[in-house]
Amino acid sequence: VPSPNQGTIAVVSRADPSLREVLSSLDHPQTRTDVMVERAVMEQLGGGCYTPLGIYCRAGHLTAEVLSLDGTRAERIEKDVKTIEEAREQGHQLRDRAQGLIDDACKQLGIAGERV
Repeated sequence: VPSPNQGTIAVVSRADPSLREVLSSLDHPQTRTDVMVERAVMEQLGGGCYTPLGIYCRAGHLTAEVLSLDGTRAERIEKDVKTIEEAREQGHQLRDRAQGLIDDACKQLGIAGERV
């Protein structure tokens, strides 16, 4: 499972209606939704860059996992999600299940862990 939002391309511009019209052809609504789902799960997991995690969503099918630093333990979810709120809830549930892995990573790296 790749890191969240890998391969995502974002275009940022000033809020000019004529630019929005031109750039709208680059938007792919399903991909945008999948990226937002990945981000919502990531925000709920927290963990920062020190906790190995993967989050991938394609056409609403979410796969997310948190691993131990040595890769010997993992918590994983696979679920179809329809809304960003459902994604947040899945992220929250995974965070609860994987809290020990996140805490262990923090301890091993000497980082103070934070619960979101």
